[in-house]
Amino acid sequence: MLSEAEYYTALQNVNNIPCNIHGHHRQNYKQSLNKQIQEYEYNLKYEKFEPLPHIPYFINKTTTAPTLHQLIQAATSSSESII
Repeated sequence: MLSEAEYYTALQNVNNIPCNIHGHHRQNYKQSLNKQIQEYEYNLKYEKFEPLPHIPYFINKTTTAPTLHQLIQAATSSSESII
């Protein structure tokens, strides 16, 4: 993440790209600056995403019946699940 000073420097550099940079290099430089600016603004606007703790289980034909019943019990008692 950019610091506030780096953010303002990037904002200034987007509009003042050196004239010795041409073609694709200029386009890539401007695109990377815009991406840094956008990420900084998103960081200010939204709080950091932290996923819920989870353990992935892969169910196939080798899964035993007791394990399957445990998973069903855990899924029915849970308030959140992802399929």
